[in-house]
Amino acid sequence: MRKRDVLCIDWDGRSIRVLEVGFHRSGVVVRRAVHAPVPPDMDVRDPATMGDFLRRTLGEHRIRTRRAIVDVPRHDTFLNRLSLPSGTMDELAAMVHLQIPKELPFSRDQAVIDFVVVPNEGTTWDVWVAAIRVGVVEYYRQVFAAAGLTLERIGLRPYANVRTLQASDLTRGRVVMVEIGPSMTEINILRDGQLMYTRAAPVAMPAAGSPAIGAEGEAAGPPPPMPMDDLLIEVSRTIAAYRATDLGATIDLIVLAGTVWIDEPLARAFEERFTVPTQVQPVPRAVRWRAELAGSPAPFSAAMGLALGELGEASHRFDFLHVKEPEAEHRQRAKRRPVVAATVLMFAAAGVVAAYQPIRHRNLELAALEASYAVQNSNEKSRQEALKRVTDLGDWQARDVIWINHLHRIAEVFPSNKECFITRLDVNAAKGTITLTLAAANGFVAAKVVEAVKSITDEKDRPLFDAVSGNKAGEAKIADYPVSDEVTITVLSLAPKQKKR
Repeated sequence: MRKRDVLCIDWDGRSIRVLEVGFHRSGVVVRRAVHAPVPPDMDVRDPATMGDFLRRTLGEHRIRTRRAIVDVPRHDTFLNRLSLPSGTMDELAAMVHLQIPKELPFSRDQAVIDFVVVPNEGTTWDVWVAAIRVGVVEYYRQVFAAAGLTLERIGLRPYANVRTLQASDLTRGRVVMVEIGPSMTEINILRDGQLMYTRAAPVAMPAAGSPAIGAEGEAAGPPPPMPMDDLLIEVSRTIAAYRATDLGATIDLIVLAGTVWIDEPLARAFEERFTVPTQVQPVPRAVRWRAELAGSPAPFSAAMGLALGELGEASHRFDFLHVKEPEAEHRQRAKRRPVVAATVLMFAAAGVVAAYQPIRHRNLELAALEASYAVQNSNEKSRQEALKRVTDLGDWQARDVIWINHLHRIAEVFPSNKECFITRLDVNAAKGTITLTLAAANGFVAAKVVEAVKSITDEKDRPLFDAVSGNKAGEAKIADYPVSDEVTITVLSLAPKQKKR
């Protein structure tokens, strides 16, 4: 069936991007592309103000389409990758809603959780799980209500950018996509077309052509320099963090997108720093970008990804308005939505039955339970398979170790890069150990790391780790880091119990 036209909208504190798109069999047709600046004195965090600005912007460009989709930026999202046993979407949703609340940095009652499935033919499936606060969803509802638009989906900006990259046939090997915004830069790393790592880094970027402002509010000189070093450092840190999970990984391509300073000189600066081919995000082949549309398509990367996501299966896109949840929870949620009159009638009927027909009510419940029991025991094979699945899930949960939490606690006390950096990280799940190989400025750094790690305690002031410096100290052939050393950290809660004599 033909999809109706839709508005794909993406914004930050400095500008708003709107694509009016239509759909056909082979892809997406861009009818209009609007990149409008946000007034400097406007508060985009106020939904009424932002909604009014969006309504006026659409009116100025004579856009009459009322259906819209939008995305949430990376820094407003808790995002995690899980490996789960294969199953139906209802089973995956049940496992996600069982596992992810343990890792949320905020209350489960304040979270809206959705996930996408990474295509895989193995016995386990990878899923990206995203959670945002209820207040974020409510903010977008109010913005689009004030703008007079029908909000049909709230997606996720990093995954929208990934969808654009996938449609551009730029996914061979390991690809780094850098979307540069005025205050936050989103960095995504893909391997063979699948998202492996993503983060948002705070890098304040001046507006193109904006003058420096003096103390009296007058232009004080030429435009401020672009913080190139800060941007390149954040990209370097992201690649280094990814390599901790993919040892020896080499980057094959860097793709630039976003709304600030996206041009060929910037691409050349990335090539000189990383010695990796770098290019500006092109228009995907599945997107028909009309020749009369002015400007670069790079600022519309996320908006194009939102449109392309509408062409795929629902399991491969985020939608915080219509989240994937277990069928039982969905039914329970539906039961909590009766109108007032129906609620009154229901309680009135329940009161009548309770007062005049208690015995009949009990007999009906007993008959229903006996029928259900008979149905459940009619197929012994199916029941045994279900029990086996439950057992397998329990075994998987018992073996599941969230190493990233332990690494995060260690990173909080780790010395700065001026003293050392990690050249190799090994994890032994059987022994519960993490082995760090260091390139250090002197021979005392390893002892300092050991002392700092041993000082980490839980809320009851109990130590979480034990640590020893290794016996592989030697010389490192790295400038400013002449010493090579090794630190072995034992996670006390995972270490094998010693047998008593």
